[in-house]
Amino acid sequence: MELMRRHGATHTSAQLAQILNAAGLTSGKGKPRSAANVASLRHVYKIYGPRTVAVDDGEVSVKQAAAELGIPADAVYNWLRLGQVPARRGPSRRWCIPWDPATQEVYRQKIANSFRLQPRPPTSPTA
Repeated sequence: MELMRRHGATHTSAQLAQILNAAGLTSGKGKPRSAANVASLRHVYKIYGPRTVAVDDGEVSVKQAAAELGIPADAVYNWLRLGQVPARRGPSRRWCIPWDPATQEVYRQKIANSFRLQPRPPTSPTA
């Protein structure tokens, strides 16, 4: 568990499974760890995976997109839940949003068509 807690916030379940297997730590039945097994252990022991780290170059997290658009992250999550905007699920089931000009325009149109959202100036990313 100590290895999982140490690396859990920065590694996916598949990466953690590789770390545990490389250290010779097997399951209770002596089998190698799998990503699904590690994900289950994460849930039981509340060891959360990386939330805001984009998986691929050119992708952003929900919080990063919301900050750049100047809107609450809840609005983006709602659009994602309803399948109204482009995104994909990455490791640990986190949303990964491709942040190219075409996708940005889709998100900006959603904001422009909303009577509820009042965008605030975008926040600058922190180091």
